[in-house]
Amino acid sequence: MQREARAVDPTHARFAPLDGMRALAALLVSMWHFQRSVPNLDSALPAWISRAVAHANLGVDIFFVLSGFAVARSLVAVRLDARALGRFMLRRTVRLDPPYAVTLFAVVALAVLRPAYWPVRPTLGRVLAHLLYLQGILGLPNLLGIFWTLCLEIQLYLALALLHLLGQRLRLLDATDPKAPDRGFTMLLSASAVAAAIYGLVPGHLPGDVWFFAWWPVFALGVLVERAMRLPSARAWCLGTATVLFASNAFHMQLALLTALATAAVIVLAARSPLRAVLGSRPLIALGGVSYSFYLMHSLAGGMAMHAIGTRLPPTVAGDLVRLAFGYAASFAAAFGLYRLVEVPAQRWSRRIAVRPASPTETLAPSAAVQSPTL
Repeated sequence: MQREARAVDPTHARFAPLDGMRALAALLVSMWHFQRSVPNLDSALPAWISRAVAHANLGVDIFFVLSGFAVARSLVAVRLDARALGRFMLRRTVRLDPPYAVTLFAVVALAVLRPAYWPVRPTLGRVLAHLLYLQGILGLPNLLGIFWTLCLEIQLYLALALLHLLGQRLRLLDATDPKAPDRGFTMLLSASAVAAAIYGLVPGHLPGDVWFFAWWPVFALGVLVERAMRLPSARAWCLGTATVLFASNAFHMQLALLTALATAAVIVLAARSPLRAVLGSRPLIALGGVSYSFYLMHSLAGGMAMHAIGTRLPPTVAGDLVRLAFGYAASFAAAFGLYRLVEVPAQRWSRRIAVRPASPTETLAPSAAVQSPTL
């Protein structure tokens, strides 16, 4: 136990490199979305750069690993029962819902005012399904392409919370001691990640853009990294799980898993290397802080700006550069507006929802100090 006492304190303030990694992931996703709008610029780039941008949607996998890490930290020393589980999910939704709802209603307004520009009709049923993050499960189209990831985020949060609840009920997880080895829970988490990865190799498995199963190995890697950084006893299980997931690529190449493994490695390196200063630099922290709003707004505001100016520009590399600049300018302007007017108040509201232990006599770490996980 003395060895465990030297582990990282889970209650310390926000892990700055996480913001930097969120910023880079958001930029990658935006590059992937914008690539098709600048074909002349894309064809003028070296082939390897164009191919790399064509896989920049892997930024979503980076987001899921970071979310797993951040949500795991928010659950450290939290004892869950049915009431606490409900408050935990309420806190997550209060944090995510307002910016999402504003973006959703902006999409609805655009679709009503310019139906030719927006291909998916926003019926009342579709809007209600979106507000409940159920459109994928109900087989309805997304009113904005990126919305599917938010549905999966909610599922992953709930799955991890339920796993924590199960671990505590089976006495595999000690909610009163954040330094407890909890090897049984780490084994359960590792087994679930490997099982989900194997399930993903089975033909005809549930679609990954609707159900969380396909993304659980990626998300669970972030959770395992949090435990490994805090508990030395979890490091062998984390490394073993990563090795098994890497070996699964021998049967079926999965860039998502490789990206997740690389992201997990970067988190570990950023904790105790010069990489911490790079990823924790002020520009990246500033962008990382608004990464959720940027993620929501880039394909809407940025896409609209690029479409609006596109017809006025020549089909040249210079024209595409101007189009791209307008897209990013609109994306950042809309993101900072959404962040200041909606996301910051939502963060304040969510912090007022305390996730307390089942017994009032227990003491737990202040999870409010942990950076809230978002895309």
